[in-house]
Amino acid sequence: MTVAGIPSFDAQDHVEGTAEEFSKQLTKVAGKWLKEPGVYDLRVADIICTGVSRNDQHWANFQFVLKTTTGEQLNYFQMMPLKRINNFVYGPKKTYFVYKGLCDFLKGFGITLEFETAMATIGGLLANMDVLKEKTIKAQVGYEGSYVRYLGKNGDNNEYEIIHKDTSLTDEDGKPMVFSDWKAAENYAKGIKLTVQSFPDVLAIIPGDTSVLAVPENEVSMDDIPF
Repeated sequence: MTVAGIPSFDAQDHVEGTAEEFSKQLTKVAGKWLKEPGVYDLRVADIICTGVSRNDQHWANFQFVLKTTTGEQLNYFQMMPLKRINNFVYGPKKTYFVYKGLCDFLKGFGITLEFETAMATIGGLLANMDVLKEKTIKAQVGYEGSYVRYLGKNGDNNEYEIIHKDTSLTDEDGKPMVFSDWKAAENYAKGIKLTVQSFPDVLAIIPGDTSVLAVPENEVSMDDIPF
């Protein structure tokens, strides 16, 4: 018996990648996200290249999966230059902000980008990004705007509060407002047109005292980048 309404089906197996990579995706365990502000030791658990920047073809995008000592995860996004243009300007606005962020990030590993040899150092990293895996950096993690904070358990119930301008949001009587779950706090914030930030940012990288790796000085080619 044929079931009516089934869309057109393509029986060809359009295989991408390997069975091992596919199995790895299927067995991934959802991580616990880092939420609480503070200074953390963050281990580089994985590095993913997401392609060339849409705003500047001379820069590549990377996602660094960082984890605390207790397994909480934070994603950090950093661009790296593929070619030195006007001493690392980025995008149509020709800003140095992105390159400064890269310098600060690498200083967390004890790596300093020197003016005359920066591309040799970056080229060595791009040719073998795995050298940064399992390395640890220290960072200040926090929020630049309002956010929902977990207070803990009160009996069997969870309690949350909204932090706005570094203080607890209060009711008309000046008492801190407490919510039963994260969603209830978020919905209240929406009701008063207050935007809450879902996840914290890396606000500052604390420079490492010594370099944690030896970076080979290689010229980088587009063929070396795993897009």
